Amino acid sequence: MQPIDRDLQTFLGGAFSAEVVDRLDHIRDGLVRRPPERREALRSNFRSLIDERALDLRSWAQMTDIDFDSLDDLYEYLEGCYAYFFNSAATYPEAPY
Repeated sequence: MQPIDRDLQTFLGGAFSAEVVDRLDHIRDGLVRRPPERREALRSNFRSLIDERALDLRSWAQMTDIDFDSLDDLYEYLEGCYAYFFNSAATYPEAPY
């Protein structure tokens, strides 16, 4: 497993914290205000994280305080979030509780 980009790690820890995970619309609004090169770097690193399955369940839970039952569930959720953040999906997936 490769180390995760620091900007991506900061983004994930903030965007998917238990306090704000149900308000991802605000996170997407914030992405639009980022400088284009930073937004593109985040998009690319987020895509790589999904494609490489670079996080295990424990690392994700430590970073976000949100637990998933399986890696498949985690990456299905992240794929939906990616579509919402970067591909104009109308809604974001519901976080597990």
